Amino acid sequence: AAGEPAACEQWAASAPAAEPSLTFFALGSWGGSPDPAKHFRTPALDHIGAALGAAARPARARFSLLLGGNFYDDGVSSAEDPRFESTFEGAFSHPALQRADFFRLTAGPVDYRGNLTAQAAYGRARLPWCFPGPYPRATDGPYSRAADGPYLSGGNGTDPGAYYSFREALPGGGVAEVVVLDTTQLVGCPPPGAGPGAGPGAGAGAEGPG
Repeated sequence: AAGEPAACEQWAASAPAAEPSLTFFALGSWGGSPDPAKHFRTPALDHIGAALGAAARPARARFSLLLGGNFYDDGVSSAEDPRFESTFEGAFSHPALQRADFFRLTAGPVDYRGNLTAQAAYGRARLPWCFPGPYPRATDGPYSRAADGPYLSGGNGTDPGAYYSFREALPGGGVAEVVVLDTTQLVGCPPPGAGPGAGPGAGAGAEGPG
């Protein structure tokens, strides 16, 4: 539908013949350190990035979900924010992870303190990052499927939806539909006035650094 974000077009359409199962990674609260002296990362995040890179091909991982807490402590300010390069690209630099839309994201409370629109804009120009937000809005009622993409929207026609979904083919037939929730919206955070384009200080809640 007109005005809705374009779908991430590179998601797998079929499973490789030799793939025994649908395998993927899932991480939450991974968003490094707010300290520039530490290159906006933590040793734990560097170890996780290296482990994912080493395991991705042997495990035949199709994608990785990054489930919020993307940039501690206050999200990002723009699509050119150095945190993208330092925290995300620096930690997940392994060649096995450099596939179109390999990382599929949602936001956490710390991300609402910054600019969610910037996280979506960054993904449109970067191979492995897909942040389909601000989320699509329902075109004919709550929880309806967008006409031109694979997303489900929880929007009511006024507010953005709180989740999206995508489909992955299963080995041997069948399809799995993966639903990615933005629970920050579902539980009523951030407070009124915050949202996908909100600036620093708008969000609520805190998470432990990843």
